[in-house]
Amino acid sequence: MKINITIFTLSIFFCFLKSPSLIFLIIALIALLIYSLYKRNFIALLFMILGLLIGQSSFIEAQKNIPSLSKGFINIDLLISGFSELKPDGNYEIKSFYTTLIGTNLNVLYRSQTVNIQGYANTYKLGNRLYSKIYVKNYSIKSEGSIIFKKICQLRNYIEYRIKEIQNENVKALLFTLLLGNTNFIGYSSSQAFKMTGISHLLSISGLHVSIISISIMSILGLFAKKKTSFIVSTISIILYMAIAGFGAPIMRAGIMLILYNSLRLAGVRTSLLDSALYSIFIILLFDPFQITQVGLYLSYSAVLGIYFLSDPIAKKLHFIPSPLSNSIAVTLSANISTLPILLYYFKGISLLSPLTNIFIIPLFNLITILCFFAMIFILTGIPVSNFLFEPINILWNITNGITDYFSMVPFSYLVIKNFSAVHFIILYSATFFIFFALPWILYKITFYTLKNHFKIS
Repeated sequence: MKINITIFTLSIFFCFLKSPSLIFLIIALIALLIYSLYKRNFIALLFMILGLLIGQSSFIEAQKNIPSLSKGFINIDLLISGFSELKPDGNYEIKSFYTTLIGTNLNVLYRSQTVNIQGYANTYKLGNRLYSKIYVKNYSIKSEGSIIFKKICQLRNYIEYRIKEIQNENVKALLFTLLLGNTNFIGYSSSQAFKMTGISHLLSISGLHVSIISISIMSILGLFAKKKTSFIVSTISIILYMAIAGFGAPIMRAGIMLILYNSLRLAGVRTSLLDSALYSIFIILLFDPFQITQVGLYLSYSAVLGIYFLSDPIAKKLHFIPSPLSNSIAVTLSANISTLPILLYYFKGISLLSPLTNIFIIPLFNLITILCFFAMIFILTGIPVSNFLFEPINILWNITNGITDYFSMVPFSYLVIKNFSAVHFIILYSATFFIFFALPWILYKITFYTLKNHFKIS
């Protein structure tokens, strides 16, 4: 019963933020009722399928309301779908779905507001989708949005103001990136080196950052506090981190999954990473149906599924390597293997050095993430943050940059495949399934029957 109450409460909370139609709550209630009666894990799959179907239908319906923008001066009402991000040139940019607004005083706008925009529009095509940029001349607020998002906007503005006061450019860039999800201050050379070495995901707040913060808090509090207290503080910290990061898609996916997983474990309910992933995708699509169109959604969950299904088989093959290192390598390889077809299909290229660079860089970035999180706590509580935090962040970032620069110079480290189609996508996933699941079963059967015939076992 505790599991049902937890998930249903979260569903209502996120539905309240989105204000969807009643059908969302009805389907959530039916799915939870079925789970209560039959206690079958496959119902989690039903959650995902229903969420995908609802999300897709909602997306198609919402697309009708997204105005097509032409080039030139426009006067239009838009629904804000994100939070503002400061750019190095002093302008702010903020999203309205596939439209980006650019201007000098947009930091007071926030998600869920409806705003009348006057400015100059430029529409361009990327892949099969149209995107627009509007350079805002004037705007007026037509309707205020959620009070929750308004408070988050004010909190982000305060932290942004404090970060701008920092003199060290490396520390400033990292705090913008890892606290507010604003990568505009990461230099071009650094971002390209991260891309060439397959570790760009470290610059986007995601499961790795959320997990390391949660584990760190629970480990520290576990020394002198009860497990339940540690979990509550960790959960509050994750929710705070999600809010400050603007409830971005990657951190929402990771945060909800982690909170669900820990909640179920704390409640004494036997669960798995797979169950938590399937529950979380349902809640995420209730909260934001537009996630169905984001490649990040597919990358995140394919990585989770890859880790769930492939990490143990790979770790067993690495039995000759000490356990902590072999587990780390297995997790990295399984995530890389499972996301490979998606990367090739959407981005037409992959880094061949990604498994190696992840092993070197992730431990360093974990330390950077922890230090940046505690810097955020000091900023929020008004405690002066001195070099005892900034200097280690700067040193670790310089080491990270040095390693990525070195690996990015390796010849043929980045493979470009321009003609990777949907057929190749299916073949590659089918081959992965065959190698890791079908082939071991076939070899087992062959070995069994060979031994049976050899020893004439009846």
